[in-house]
Amino acid sequence: MAADLDAVKRIVVGKIAAACSDLEPDYSYAVTTETLDASKGNYRPVSLNRHDTFKTTNAYGGYGRSLYPIVWFDSRPERETANILEGDDSIEVWVRLQIGDTPIPWRGRKYQPDFLVITKAGKHYMIEVKADSALDTNEVTAKHAAALIWANRVADAGLGDWTYLLIPESAVEKSKLLRHLVTSSRKP
Repeated sequence: MAADLDAVKRIVVGKIAAACSDLEPDYSYAVTTETLDASKGNYRPVSLNRHDTFKTTNAYGGYGRSLYPIVWFDSRPERETANILEGDDSIEVWVRLQIGDTPIPWRGRKYQPDFLVITKAGKHYMIEVKADSALDTNEVTAKHAAALIWANRVADAGLGDWTYLLIPESAVEKSKLLRHLVTSSRKP
């Protein structure tokens, strides 16, 4: 009799686990809008040549499509992505996002993608650039899922056409335009 009860428990627990595995994670569904401040403080040395030798300790200028005249980056592929965005005539404006600009909830914390891009056609892209070796980690996978849900919620709230792109650094090296990044982005 005890063996039968254990078997029933395993079946019930298995069915609960299977039913819950397809449930969408619980994210905040409230959508609010805020205006990004067009001025940010900078304490880094500034290079006005956006193609200068990359250093994480430097800020770079020479950007006309960026919301900010001076921008800094965490990695060389991020800076190269900015240079691609800057050279693409289809882009109205791009922003190198800073912590807190557009936080995406995930696992009880906040995730901040690298870029916000708005094209002249009115399409909005949230872009994250990642090292190829990090693409399949649990953290990146979870952030990717959260960002896809976020983009859908923002679009559903009537705030335009939004897409989240997870871009491998190897794709940045091969791209010259935003559309190349879009086609090279990691699919869920």
